[in-house]
Amino acid sequence: MPGEHPLVLSDTVGFIRGLPPELIAAFQATLEETRDANLLIHVIDASSEERALRIADVQGVLQRIGAGAVPVLEVYSKIDRIPGRGPGVERAADGRVRRVWLSGLDGAGCHLLIDAIAEHLNQSKDRRWLMIDAPAGRFRALLYECGAVNDEVELQRGGWVMEVTLSDTRWQVFSTTPEIAAHVSEIAREGSLSEFDFKEIERQTA
Repeated sequence: MPGEHPLVLSDTVGFIRGLPPELIAAFQATLEETRDANLLIHVIDASSEERALRIADVQGVLQRIGAGAVPVLEVYSKIDRIPGRGPGVERAADGRVRRVWLSGLDGAGCHLLIDAIAEHLNQSKDRRWLMIDAPAGRFRALLYECGAVNDEVELQRGGWVMEVTLSDTRWQVFSTTPEIAAHVSEIAREGSLSEFDFKEIERQTA
């Protein structure tokens, strides 16, 4: 998934129409987890004739438990049961992805869901361009492990220039760790790495 995360996924109890108050109370702890979520993924049976009613039921329950303001990504699954319906993405007026159409059976469109989740989570993160010296190879590996690397160019003198997506909090931790700070610096530039003058960068940092 593009961008540094990691992720914590939690599967809550399914919703049914007319969910009685006593059942909500029984699952209160599980349902309350939704209030603390960064994003709710609502999986919908796209082939169901009652999908509009079921969506309304879920929205009603979310309001009742105080989670009505949590961002929701609607995932319309089972499109393989709908003739002529292919995978796709629908966006809201503000440009945010609000619906993803996919098939869990054959995997069509699943990559769109991954991209949509990453796009939402990366809204709180920034792109950064880092100069990483050769002795910081372990830090470079760590960036790959946490999924933060967007692009990379190896320098002739050794080391790398990397385009990464990191949160301010994570970067502050990295940049104030002595063994990392000694060999890693942030480049105050923007644009893709293909637009960089690497000879100039190497000359300035030599």
